[in-house]
Amino acid sequence: MSCRYPVIALAVFALPALCLSAQQRQAKPAAEPAGSLGEQIAVIKKEQQGREKKFNVDLAGAKDNKKLTELNDKHWAEVVAAARKIKSLIKANPKDPDVVTGVMVLQGVFNYYLEEEILQILRQHHWSNPRLGQICFNLRHTTYQGTDKFLEDVAAHHPDRGTRAYAAYALAEFKRPHPGQADMRAADAERAFAEARRWYTEVSGKYADVRTPDGSARLGGMAALELARIRNVPNLVVGKPAPEITGEDIDGKAFKLSDYRGKVVVLDFWGDW
Repeated sequence: MSCRYPVIALAVFALPALCLSAQQRQAKPAAEPAGSLGEQIAVIKKEQQGREKKFNVDLAGAKDNKKLTELNDKHWAEVVAAARKIKSLIKANPKDPDVVTGVMVLQGVFNYYLEEEILQILRQHHWSNPRLGQICFNLRHTTYQGTDKFLEDVAAHHPDRGTRAYAAYALAEFKRPHPGQADMRAADAERAFAEARRWYTEVSGKYADVRTPDGSARLGGMAALELARIRNVPNLVVGKPAPEITGEDIDGKAFKLSDYRGKVVVLDFWGDW
């Protein structure tokens, strides 16, 4: 009997060791911390900037339309996927101050829309953030549903005058009919122009001195130009005479479009964005 005890003892002590070894083999390595919201957004932003550079290089080397289409489709799919990552992070961390950073990356790097849920997060949790005005100003280029309600709220109730000014100007741009709405009914277009006129007039009256976020212009001057364009819209009708245009030719000599009445004139309008 004396020879059995060591064997039994070994078995008793060996089993826990074998179990522990099995657990160790089955255990997965702990995931590395993802980092703060700001750090995660910074990584996505950097990756997108790298993709953008590569995309431009690839476009320059494309030899045919098929390749161009493939590159554009692939690039747009990557942009959408990365933008959705940021939107998911924002929705998962609505109170984090870096939400505002994420929103500005969506606007500035991805040129991506802000859906109503994200606008609601800004309203509820980041109302006092000093960069809210910049976000509102950037919204002037969107026509996404719910944007006007958000801007109206900011323009009417925000305590900061500059932020209200940016929201009011963005509202005027939002309300004005855009080229993509060429099939809009005449009555609807007139209502849209009337709303845009109202907001441009408010900017001219209340916020004429406020500069754009980059400081390059005053909102009053920008609003005045847009009001002039809206007043000229009724003149831009097929079959009617072109409105008067004045300027200087390439030699610096003043001219008027009406000076060429009765002659064939080609008007070339262009812009650089």
